[in-house]
Amino acid sequence: MQGAKNTLPIVYLATFFYAFHYAITLYIESSFLGKFLSTESVGLMFTVAAFASILLIFKLPPILRKVGNYRVLITAVILEIAALFSLATVSSWEFVIFFFVLHQILLNTIYFSLTIFLESLSKDESTGGTRGVFFTIVNVAVLAGPIIAGNILRDGSYKSAFMVAGLLAVPILFLVGRNLRNFTD
Repeated sequence: MQGAKNTLPIVYLATFFYAFHYAITLYIESSFLGKFLSTESVGLMFTVAAFASILLIFKLPPILRKVGNYRVLITAVILEIAALFSLATVSSWEFVIFFFVLHQILLNTIYFSLTIFLESLSKDESTGGTRGVFFTIVNVAVLAGPIIAGNILRDGSYKSAFMVAGLLAVPILFLVGRNLRNFTD
């Protein structure tokens, strides 16, 4: 890809917003689901979501070949924002389950897509350093997320945490949409 040196920081910044949005709800999701489901069912929902994510990852290569990584990422982020805003507003357990599983699947899809950009923009001789920066960014954002979530949840409302997480995903759209549109798969 042309301009990889200038584009790699964009992927890093998009990754930061991805990881930060992910971390905001990371430690509250089981408690949130516990408002709608039994403890055993909460574990089952995480299992179903993980299984669905694995299935999608196996189905993703033909989708990527057909529509491209750029479109997959943009679509996944739009759906993720919608899923998070829905989790903040719906009160029916059926909708909560649907949007929660969708949210979990999209988290994995977005991460997978970001790593495709990272791999494509990495030079073979500096792959280790590039991935090291990538994982450091993820870890810093994941470290900061629960601190912010703790302050958001002081009122006991999960709605605010899901809304903030959804808002933190919006910059990914702008960063990717503006800077990675010409990505060649």
